[in-house]
Amino acid sequence: MVELNLVSRTASQVYSAHIPFLPGLNVVLAPNSAGKSTCLQAIIYALGLERMLGPRLEVPLPHAMREKIHAVPDTPYEAVVESFVELTIENTAARVRIRRDIVGGTDRKLMRTALVSGTSDDFQSVTERDFFLHDGGSARRDAGFHRFLAKFVGWSLPMVPQFDGGEVPLYLEVIFPLLFVEQKRGWSAIQGPLPTMFGIQDVNRRVLEFLLDLQIGHLRRKHAELRTVVAQLQQRWKELRKEAIERGGPGTRVTILEDEPTQEFVDDPRLNVETFSDQEWVPLEVDLDETRKELALREAQELPQTETVAAELETELSKKRSILEDLTANMEVLRQEWMANRDDVEAILQRISTLQTDLSRNQDAKKLRRLGSILGSAADEHKCPTCHQHLDAELLPTVPVRAMALEENISFIKSQLDLYKVSLSVSRTQQGDMDRRYAAISTQVAEIRQRIRELRQALVQPSSAPSRTLIERIVRLQSRIDRLTAVRGSIDALLDEARSVARRLLQARAEVTALKHQDLGADDKNKLDTLLKIIREQCRIFGFKSYSPSEIELSDDNFRPIREVEENGEVRQRELGFELSASDGIRLKWAYYLALMAVAVAPRGEHPGLVIFDEPGQQAMEADSLRAFFMCAAAIGKKGQVITAITTEKAESFIDEVEANGAHVKRFDGLVLQPVDGTSRLNESLFD
Repeated sequence: MVELNLVSRTASQVYSAHIPFLPGLNVVLAPNSAGKSTCLQAIIYALGLERMLGPRLEVPLPHAMREKIHAVPDTPYEAVVESFVELTIENTAARVRIRRDIVGGTDRKLMRTALVSGTSDDFQSVTERDFFLHDGGSARRDAGFHRFLAKFVGWSLPMVPQFDGGEVPLYLEVIFPLLFVEQKRGWSAIQGPLPTMFGIQDVNRRVLEFLLDLQIGHLRRKHAELRTVVAQLQQRWKELRKEAIERGGPGTRVTILEDEPTQEFVDDPRLNVETFSDQEWVPLEVDLDETRKELALREAQELPQTETVAAELETELSKKRSILEDLTANMEVLRQEWMANRDDVEAILQRISTLQTDLSRNQDAKKLRRLGSILGSAADEHKCPTCHQHLDAELLPTVPVRAMALEENISFIKSQLDLYKVSLSVSRTQQGDMDRRYAAISTQVAEIRQRIRELRQALVQPSSAPSRTLIERIVRLQSRIDRLTAVRGSIDALLDEARSVARRLLQARAEVTALKHQDLGADDKNKLDTLLKIIREQCRIFGFKSYSPSEIELSDDNFRPIREVEENGEVRQRELGFELSASDGIRLKWAYYLALMAVAVAPRGEHPGLVIFDEPGQQAMEADSLRAFFMCAAAIGKKGQVITAITTEKAESFIDEVEANGAHVKRFDGLVLQPVDGTSRLNESLFD
């Protein structure tokens, strides 16, 4: 950061505060309630980071910037008619001044910027541009301010999973609580607290992995991306299984794809396609070949007269009627079988539901028994865990049978569930086969009825008229050939896609398996070991007393400070929080944030080299601890910037020494916002 400007105007006066920020440690020093936190909160507002404080988009600034202001305490207030915040930040190639209005200006969602390329001494050009904030797309779209800010900082924000299954960028509001400790809520947790409103899974771990640029984080994100790809390919495979059946159409049966693709399928993809012909299923290729042969035979025949083929037509008509009767009878039998199968499916589903209820009750009873409940041991006492009836015998009263123990009962119910689920799958497969047979027979019945109508019409034609039956037969044969050819082509196209999906799915699964067991690499371990080492050392320097700093560890799960303790012969990890004294909690937070900056600044990490502490002297902290904190902050601040705001009284015993050690101190004797001469400042161009 380069500088911060706060401007608040009344009807008669302009109040402002100007704070420059230089490399290293910057200290804003002022009396209590003079506006120190206002300056640091203004940084949050200027960067559009209100949601790091909570879901409500309220201006995180006091009344002096929103409603009323005065120059001296205990004097009358004047109403604020216009106010804004300006913040200038820079990277290695450019600097940008950001203006955001508060009262009497543009909408608070509008961010005005002026980008100056080059350094402050040798700039090349100034580009003014407006961005939007706190609307959909502000972190993704070109006109979104947070997308611009992330790019300016040099961040490529990773996509992270949400609890609802979606994905979002790792928002800036989630990252900055590890860079900015604000006074009201910031000191309540060692990490953050981080906002949960975005529904990001494992948010603490993901932010630390990003800032530390841990390889395990990249691998985990790649693993998550691959799992998403696997899920999409699995869904497409399921859709192809359904399409394989639907593409055949009535009168066609296609071998269903396997539940899961195999390498054998990738090497040699096949789907058997059968057609229903003469009341039986035959391979499509056989049906197509026979149909083509018959078509060639019919096309070679001469067109006969009706009287010549009358006897033949009568014979065919009789056969078709007989076949129609058989098919109609078969349809009725098939309908009855289908209804019986449907009843079986419903019975199996009911049985599965009952078994699941029984399993749940027995599992609950087992849990209650483990907790010491009488109900939990009811089954061992030969009582039903649900109704408490005595269970001396079951089914056969002449043969006494003791009830199974809960564990045995649970195991038995699970085996029954597996059996019935298999039976359900078989019944549904049979039902699907019957559906296809019924559709095929229905199609054949319609074709035969059409043929019967044609034969009857042909028999009533004049005896000398040419018979149309040959022409109609040729047309139907050609139509069947076209339909079967289309089915074959459609199935072949599906096979090509299925092979591609299977190959990609198997490859993605192999990559997921390879990444699943990845552990921290040497570089990751080195970063975390260094982080822990600095945390321990600084805790010692700061006067951490709850226990030895050497006992502090970092959780493998989310890198929070923990302490390993032995309980009942087992080593457990206990997160450091409530068991610490309040002052030691503050000391540990100082150490954690400064150590994170020391380890994660470029090029080793994605830390921007900025840490802000609003009023670090919490919990009536001793002066010696505060002095040690400022000395460490000055040393680590050489890697970038550390900005703090502290009450004059708390720092007066050591602030001169800290300043002599390289800190930049901005002193305010009274209120931070003070009147300035003239009112032209608000009327000028922001970037003049």
